[in-house]
Amino acid sequence: MSHLFNPWSDITDNTKAAIIRWAYLIIVIAATITLIVLVNQNKQIVDDIQHDRKQLVYDLCLDQNARNEELIQFLREEDALTPVAMKFVNLLAPKRNCKLVVLNTFGSSIDN
Repeated sequence: MSHLFNPWSDITDNTKAAIIRWAYLIIVIAATITLIVLVNQNKQIVDDIQHDRKQLVYDLCLDQNARNEELIQFLREEDALTPVAMKFVNLLAPKRNCKLVVLNTFGSSIDN
């Protein structure tokens, strides 16, 4: 009757040690797989954040370019576009190559 409640009593010490080693190995493998999954998820989150940051810089640059064009158009309509006014507009809100701005800011293009 005691055999039913204690199945370990019928197993040799070598077999017990082998079972324990296999259990530890399975635990290590499961932990390694879990760690790999977590690292990959974190990498994806970081990539998404970086892409969002690039998109924000790109959008802000496009907004600045639009303000530049609007101001120049307004000055043309008012016949107030002089070389000095043009220089002042370009100092306040210069028109820039937005893809180049992202590349210079982050070291990679907005498409990456």
